[in-house]
Parts: sequence; structure tokens; C-alpha cells
Amino acid sequence: MAQNAEGLYEQAADSLRLNQLMAEFGQNKILPKGHELQALVALSHYPQLKEVPITFKFKKAKVAHTSQPKPSSLLRARKHRKYEIIISNELKESLHPTMLANMPYNAQIGVLGHELAHTAEYETMSNWELMGLAVKYLFKKFRIRFERATDQRTIDHGLGRQLLEWSKTVHHHLTADGRGENYMTPEEIKAKL
Repeated sequence: MAQNAEGLYEQAADSLRLNQLMAEFGQNKILPKGHELQALVALSHYPQLKEVPITFKFKKAKVAHTSQPKPSSLLRARKHRKYEIIISNELKESLHPTMLANMPYNAQIGVLGHELAHTAEYETMSNWELMGLAVKYLFKKFRIRFERATDQRTIDHGLGRQLLEWSKTVHHHLTADGRGENYMTPEEIKAKL
């Protein structure tokens, strides 16, 4: 996989490496049907998640994308924890542009990279810390800090251009929905590249 001069991935070129990406980053993963390549490209930026069981699944949800430990795995030791990245396949009409299937290729990689940044962070936390996080996330000020820190981790993992594409695609829709301040604006992301 090679990024072009603008730091963006090219789907046609990436697809030629699908088998190699699958062999290296697809172990213990259930990838999102129709978006396997995007998930694998995003996963390639998180080598610490190579062995971590992650299921990408489509289902009706209130937000377009979310990452969480599988609830049943919270009863186990951290090394046996499993994760889910939920991709909503049904949202209110005003948020349809924020759905994975409705975004350009690099924006899809960006949002999946953001969710994987959450997963990588969860991997560093104890079960008690995760439960505390779930409670703190209910508070707006904490949620804003946490999501923006996740944007920064996504940039730090080399997916800044992809996060920018995601933000350019969805930020105004999230702002109209009252959640825009949770995430960096395109201008804020550009300033960090």
C-alpha cells in the first residue's frame, strides 16, 4: 500500500494487495462485508491490534460508528477481551451521509481508523477503567475531550489525511445533529498534519 502525493490511498492499487493485507492484518478479525479492504488498510496502521479479536458488524444503531469491548468479554482477563466495531446500517435521513457506505474510500478508512484508535486505547485499560470510562462518557465535557483525543491518536497512527477526508465529508452533518464539537474540524485536522 502506498499513499499518493497527497497522503491518500488509491483503492485500485490497494485492492492488488488484498491477500497480503488479509494474511498480515486479518487474523482474528471478522471484517465488514463490502468494506474489507478499507478495514484492512486502517488495521495496517495499528500493528498492536494484529492478534486482537475484532468483529466489524452492521446493525441499527443511533450513531454511525462505534467501538466497544464485547460485553461478555469484560468478565474475562484483558488478554481474552474481544471487541466490536458497530457500523450502523440504518440512521435518520439527515445522517445518511455519515454512514460508511455513503462515504468516499479514504473517508471510510479514516472513520474505521478512528474506531480502531478507540479499540487500541481500550486494550491499555483494565476492566474497571473501561467501566469508569463508560460512566464518564455520559458527560459532555469528557466525551468531547475523549473523542478529540481519539482523533489525535488516529492522526498519530498515520491516518491524518484519511481522518481529514472523513471530517470534510461528515462534520457539517454532525454539527447539524449537535455532535460536531465532539470531533476535530477539517481546519483543526489540517493544522496537525
